[in-house]
Amino acid sequence: MDGMCEGYHGAKRIANRLSHRPAILRGPPKGGTRNPAPSFPTVPQEHIRMPLGRAAFPGDFPPSGRPAIFQFLLLPWLRSTGCGLRPFSLPAFWLSGLPACIIGVMWFTLKFEGDKLILLDQLRLPEEEVYTACGTYVEVADAIRNMVVRGAPAIGMTAAYGVTLGAMKGEPEDAVFSTLVGTRPTAVNLFWALERMRKVWRASSGNPLRLLEEARVIEREDVEACRAIGRNGAVLLAGKRKIMTICNAGALATAGYGTALGVVRALHARDGGVEVFALETRPYLQGARLTAWELDKDGIPVTVVTDNMAAWAMKTLGIEAMVTGADRVAANGDTANKIGTYQAAVLARHHDIPMYVAAPLSTVDLALAHGEAIPIEHRSENEVRFFAGKKIVPDGARVWHPAFDVTPFELIAGIITEKGLFHPHGHARH
Repeated sequence: MDGMCEGYHGAKRIANRLSHRPAILRGPPKGGTRNPAPSFPTVPQEHIRMPLGRAAFPGDFPPSGRPAIFQFLLLPWLRSTGCGLRPFSLPAFWLSGLPACIIGVMWFTLKFEGDKLILLDQLRLPEEEVYTACGTYVEVADAIRNMVVRGAPAIGMTAAYGVTLGAMKGEPEDAVFSTLVGTRPTAVNLFWALERMRKVWRASSGNPLRLLEEARVIEREDVEACRAIGRNGAVLLAGKRKIMTICNAGALATAGYGTALGVVRALHARDGGVEVFALETRPYLQGARLTAWELDKDGIPVTVVTDNMAAWAMKTLGIEAMVTGADRVAANGDTANKIGTYQAAVLARHHDIPMYVAAPLSTVDLALAHGEAIPIEHRSENEVRFFAGKKIVPDGARVWHPAFDVTPFELIAGIITEKGLFHPHGHARH
């Protein structure tokens, strides 16, 4: 039906823990608020320290947690085709109704097929793997606003494909961009990607093929950036085994591989023996639901701890480093990330645990001098007031719900990018 999102049974990875639950058909929910978009310059080369070097690890995936046929036959072939964490490229109508084990070997975060953007609905993980197909830019905006897709790089790519859909449908430029700009205010990758797409729209008079090409370039660049971040981080964290993280900065938050979890994957593939301690990350539980799901799929040991266990975990479990993603990095290195990151950074400093941020350069916003200028999204109080559909806060109590906080650069051991360590204004760290 026109105006409705379509769904299809998505591909699930062949693994020992392959779920027997079929994918569910649904569309993204509606509603949300709009926020203004900033403008920002690109990061000049002088802010990037020399690359950390290449991590000499044998592959891009951890060595454990796969059947032998996948490890030795399918995986080498997938690498040779450049698929990485991506699915087989099959038309959506071929996939509909087929069992997951027949469809393919990989789950995926997003995929543009025909005139639809296919998204893995992250609100339904880990219980159900649900793929949503959006056919209009409005549906894409709703998916971003309501966190069907989340994570700064993934939000930017999703918006880029939303612009493409708008052009395909002959929608006016201002309506397309104003709608997508108004979805979420903190993740700077959203505005970075839309700025790129607007330039192409105007240069090509809204040519859908040119816009689709640019969106695919953005997606491809993200995968390459994440792998480079992983390599750089693996060098920096060499010898460390017990890593704490918060929220989800993995393949689910990017085009594939991930930023913080890209570092984990690269370190685990090179040295082995990595164990991740994932803070659950209230109120959306991205750590418990998404990070644990991803790492379990890859066979990387993961332990979920509640947010209020962080200090005791650092003191008693031998945590050696903390690695997080970022939604926006100011010129001085102050970093906005999921709410709870700041308190975890304070605790890490107290316990002499280095806390690293892993993010692509597209997350750096030099237009903002410091973290106090970063716009912080405040979401609906009902996301705190209710848990699993049940009210847990009495009606008479008020709720405060910032979705992000800002960690000052003084608490950050290093900001790992695809080019090396980001070197902020006013900080000469060696």
